[in-house]
Amino acid sequence: LWFRILMKVRWRCRICLIVLSALLFASVFLHMQLISNNQPSLYGPNLLVKSFTNESIISYQGWWMSHARWGVASSCESNQDKCPHAYTAQCKMDGIKSLYQFNALSSETLIAGFTFSTFYSTHYMSIEQITEDSFVGVLILVKLQDFKVVQKRLPLPALNTDGELTDIIDLGEVRGVSVASVTVCLCCVGVEGLAKFWNVKLRPVAPSVGRLDRRDQYVVQCPKSLLLARQPDHIYSEEVILTPSGVLSSLVTLVIQMSIDRIDMLSLNAAVWNGPMSIVIYFPAKSTKDTEHAWKRKYVEKKLNQFRLHPYTHLTVVYAHSVLDAYPINALRNLAMKHVHTDYMLVLDGDFIVSPNFEASFQPAVAQTTSLLLPGDHVIYVVPVFELIADKWNSDQYVSPFFTKQELISHITQDDTDVFPFRSVASPLAHYSTNYSHWYTASVPYLVTDYRDKYEPYLVLKKTDGLPLFNEWFEDYGMNKVTHVMELWAAGYQFVVLPDNWAIHVPHVETKYAKTFLLDLDKRVKNRILRFEFITYLIAEYKLDECGLTEMKWE
Repeated sequence: LWFRILMKVRWRCRICLIVLSALLFASVFLHMQLISNNQPSLYGPNLLVKSFTNESIISYQGWWMSHARWGVASSCESNQDKCPHAYTAQCKMDGIKSLYQFNALSSETLIAGFTFSTFYSTHYMSIEQITEDSFVGVLILVKLQDFKVVQKRLPLPALNTDGELTDIIDLGEVRGVSVASVTVCLCCVGVEGLAKFWNVKLRPVAPSVGRLDRRDQYVVQCPKSLLLARQPDHIYSEEVILTPSGVLSSLVTLVIQMSIDRIDMLSLNAAVWNGPMSIVIYFPAKSTKDTEHAWKRKYVEKKLNQFRLHPYTHLTVVYAHSVLDAYPINALRNLAMKHVHTDYMLVLDGDFIVSPNFEASFQPAVAQTTSLLLPGDHVIYVVPVFELIADKWNSDQYVSPFFTKQELISHITQDDTDVFPFRSVASPLAHYSTNYSHWYTASVPYLVTDYRDKYEPYLVLKKTDGLPLFNEWFEDYGMNKVTHVMELWAAGYQFVVLPDNWAIHVPHVETKYAKTFLLDLDKRVKNRILRFEFITYLIAEYKLDECGLTEMKWE
């Protein structure tokens, strides 16, 4: 109708009508904008950022991955330059590939729920091998200020296809309680093939009146600690089996925690360690209520009679109360450290053998470290560790490890070597910062300068009142040693690598704790969230500057 009227009038009138129409449309548009701006915003902004966590600092900002690496690639097969970038993982049948983003949220902003969406693509998936434990998709875990947890598992609707995954996380049953944190995990387990995720969005649904359309109105950059407490309470029984005797004249105590199934490995260290020891042995329970410990004590005493331990040895046995108890690895370490009476302590696990004449090589390194002008109480010493290939392990052959550094290096450089830097394939960043290439030719101690957030060396610690202990919230497998190293780094300790000391990891049958952790996705996610919460503690405790996001551009 408007067009017909326009055609019937003179050309000058046509111009007037066009101008008046434009003004009318502009007025209506501005009016609608004013109305929109005065209405409460139901959906908030996307809380997820595209960047990866900066692994060279202590931070939880951005997407964080564990040792199983993720990459970035085009989201489509053709016209790749025009497609958005996607987070990609080569999924494996025998492991978990997971990518996490954790956000601490403001306690002042009430949230009724979240909407989630992501585009995905899965290709070359071997669906014939999929089991009921296989999973490709997203896990979302919301933790409330009262410590309740709301978890949502979102499997992809189909494999070997492209699509969009959407869902709503409704907090209706717990509405009125503010959200402490929300974690998104992109993951795949028990399946072989390539998975891609892009345009990943998590938007809060806010019941509050007023427009909250900025991410910083929800996300706290430098939050208070989200840990329940510094250390948890444990329920188990302790019994001292050995107490030290004789005169203490050593500089270093060997600290070892182990489960009872590895007690025979004590003989390996007893053959090469000629100093004091503090040992804690964990005895798992056989039932849901296991209180009979007399036979366990006799078993341990019978085994100890076969070893030649140093007279100044303290040994404690810890008895689990229930078959459901987790392995309290960090509590065991702290308990063993408690009974150290020397200036220094080498903290190892029971499946390692120390290098011969450890203290004789360690003493010169301590003296040489003074030339680096480092504060004595804030210097800790890194012990390079190596591993033997399981199918070449011979316990009779390796009762005594390599007697000199030259012998060890000569063995490593052989074409058919059976010795490698520890976890150099499975977890390359776990000991990357030790810089093994430097160590092979080093004759004096040297500083660790390239820190990574997955660094977990074995250490010689100076026993002081202010020394941070292992955090006992970490049980079983995952992040138990990494977080201790992280706190030492945050506290300003200097890491110095010992040039003439080392330890060898002895192959052994994989424990039930390791098997569970490798394939239990829920357990893995909760462990990683605990890591993020531990970082909030470090930020609050040590006033870390690096709590902002470090941008990482797409390659």
